[in-house]
Amino acid sequence: MRSEDIGIPPHLLRLPDIGITLISPDYRLAPQADIYSILEDANSAVEFVRTDLQRLLNIDPSKLALTGGSAGGWLGT
Repeated sequence: MRSEDIGIPPHLLRLPDIGITLISPDYRLAPQADIYSILEDANSAVEFVRTDLQRLLNIDPSKLALTGGSAGGWLGT
């Protein structure tokens, strides 16, 4: 699969080579969802990463990169 197909710039796909886990969570989209629902999804994703990711997948939470295309990049900040 090409990085363009999943909306992630090619340079970010190199992060695992240096031990960084790349995360791109899904969220509800406008106009079907309002901004509060979208932010709730983003907050839930961040909370999952902080609390469960290490336990479930043995991933170091200090070596994460959160990304997303379009609004997803903004939501990750």
